[in-house]
Parts: sequence; C-alpha cells; structure tokens
Amino acid sequence: MDSQLNNTNTTVGVISAVSDRSRVDCLTGTHAFEADWAQGLKVYESIGQALYYSAETGKQPGILLLIKKKNSDKYIRKVRRVIETFNLPIKLVIRDVRSVN
Repeated sequence: MDSQLNNTNTTVGVISAVSDRSRVDCLTGTHAFEADWAQGLKVYESIGQALYYSAETGKQPGILLLIKKKNSDKYIRKVRRVIETFNLPIKLVIRDVRSVN
C-alpha cells in the first residue's frame, strides 16, 4: 500500500506508528488516513481504523480509497452511506489508480 500512497497525488503525509505499534497509513498535519483498496470487506474495516487512528493521534480521521477495479463504486457508496448516516467526521478521499504505473 505504501507505494500506492505515493502515486495518488494526495496531501503529502508520512507513515506513522501509534502507541500500540499499529501503523497510520498517512499522517498529515490535520488528518490520520487509513488507506485501502476500494473493494471487498476491507473497506468496512477502514472506517473503524480511521476512527481509531484519529483517537490515538488527535488528528481528524480520514480514509483514502484506491480504485483498481471496475466494481469499486458499490464499496465506495456503502462507506459514504455509513459516514453520512452516522454523521462521522471522516474525510473520504477517492483516487483512481488504474492508470498509474
């Protein structure tokens, strides 16, 4: 996932460890981002991880979903629905990396 973060033109951030040695995928001056592919069940885990990293770092939670397959829309839609339904303060960033080499 690290190399994909570098190729998405997102806000520059660093990979950082939190107190329990888990790893924030991208820590910026304002946000702690969980980055994952926009497919499969991992998208649901990204919500909890983003909230946990926010609690540990004191930064706002963020999720970076990377599109690499055509069927990503349904997963993105479901993550958005959870964020909106529960009014979660999660910044959702979506990047299509299908053409990035």
